[in-house]
Amino acid sequence: MIPTATVDGNTLCIYADKALENVRITVADAHGRVWFDAEESSLSGSYTFTLDGHPKGTLTLLIETETGWYVGEFTL
Repeated sequence: MIPTATVDGNTLCIYADKALENVRITVADAHGRVWFDAEESSLSGSYTFTLDGHPKGTLTLLIETETGWYVGEFTL
């Protein structure tokens, strides 16, 4: 099961068909500036959040779990 994400403006939504335990979600820009960072004990269904501060350019979404990590890039 690989989580997927959608972007609408500065709002991101992560979808997970199967629950992911002990998850850390990070969004950073190419300069390493972190625009979002959260830890969740469980992620299932959908998880929506907004990026504050109006980031621009290419950003990296990193989803870390105890068993692995998922990474993707998107542009605002």
